[in-house]
Amino acid sequence: MRVIRKKTEPKSLIKHRKKSHSNFDNYAEKQDLRDKLVEEQGYICAYCNCRIVATESQMKIEHYHCQDFFPQLQLTFTNLLAVCRGGEGQSPRLQHCDTRKGNKSICKNPSQSGDRIEDIVFFLDDGTIFSTDSRYDTEINTILNLNLESMKGNRKSVLDAFILSLPKMGELKKADVQRKINEWYQPQNGYVHQHCMIVVHWLRKRLKRMP
Repeated sequence: MRVIRKKTEPKSLIKHRKKSHSNFDNYAEKQDLRDKLVEEQGYICAYCNCRIVATESQMKIEHYHCQDFFPQLQLTFTNLLAVCRGGEGQSPRLQHCDTRKGNKSICKNPSQSGDRIEDIVFFLDDGTIFSTDSRYDTEINTILNLNLESMKGNRKSVLDAFILSLPKMGELKKADVQRKINEWYQPQNGYVHQHCMIVVHWLRKRLKRMP
């Protein structure tokens, strides 16, 4: 997972929040919110990091703390994330991200710097995602369902293609590896590579081993 750095919320959300009896359902300008959330995340899902675009048919607005149990946070921008549709309409075993999560709680939020998401979430070369925090590791598998075979395969394909594009590691200098990390981590024309973090973690591991 990639840390999400929250930016300025849309003016329409601020204006709506000041109205009497305002709630998320009667917020009519949700496209403003979709645009802002997707843009600040580099057009990838907050949880699985697949590519998303800011349309109702191709992404969802996720309430990290769900609306049913935390109605006071339903219009709080820092509680809102952009996520993929998550296998919506399929059987629960094939659902993931917010669609699978529903009203359940998870202990880490990628948009909260104190949760140190990039320090506790890692990847294996076969595409498996895991956390060194045992509680969150369980939630990754049982609530977010991020280790579906298809999702592991997608991450592995991205990593394999990246590795094939490289010259031999012995020919790379530290500066070359760091440049590759920056290319995959930082947005390029506003877009972050989908499944970027499996490549970033792979490169970071190799950078640490270099003399």
